[in-house]
Amino acid sequence: NTTTSSYRRVIELINNADNNQFLNCIISSTTIANTSNAYAVIYSAETGVGDECDNLTITNCEINNGSYGIYFYQPTAHAQGIDIQNNTFLNQYYHIIEIEDHQKVIISGNTLKTNTTYNNAYGLYLNDCDGQHQITGNFIYTTAGGKMSQGIYLTGSTSTVSNNGTIANNMVRVNGSSSTS
Repeated sequence: NTTTSSYRRVIELINNADNNQFLNCIISSTTIANTSNAYAVIYSAETGVGDECDNLTITNCEINNGSYGIYFYQPTAHAQGIDIQNNTFLNQYYHIIEIEDHQKVIISGNTLKTNTTYNNAYGLYLNDCDGQHQITGNFIYTTAGGKMSQGIYLTGSTSTVSNNGTIANNMVRVNGSSSTS
């Protein structure tokens, strides 16, 4: 029950929760105006050295509400392989998808739509996602009256000529009062 707890995570992956697939699911939390990851719809964070969650697949799902649609933080070992394809994310308040300290990230063919009124909301927030990341064919936007300061935000994410990342064919439309160059 996500309405009676101080944590409103619908799915939490910890302690080497490797090789999981979520296919054709509707995953919903409550509407919340909060920036804490305690209200992430899908959550994963290391609890110690060597307990990262590798090879997560989320495909053809609808992910509704919460502060984050997906919050994935693996700082010690840099988890391997997250594949987020052909999903619909609706009305997250803060970051629709946040992935930190991960390798081989694929985010493709998703619709990320929010009605948030929070000025510093993000569509995709990727920090230290190294290697062959692929961010392709996503539609990221706010509804009328919604706000988002960043559609796609990539920081500290390194690729090389032989191990390159690709960001292509995304449609991003944001409204908000923040700006960057």
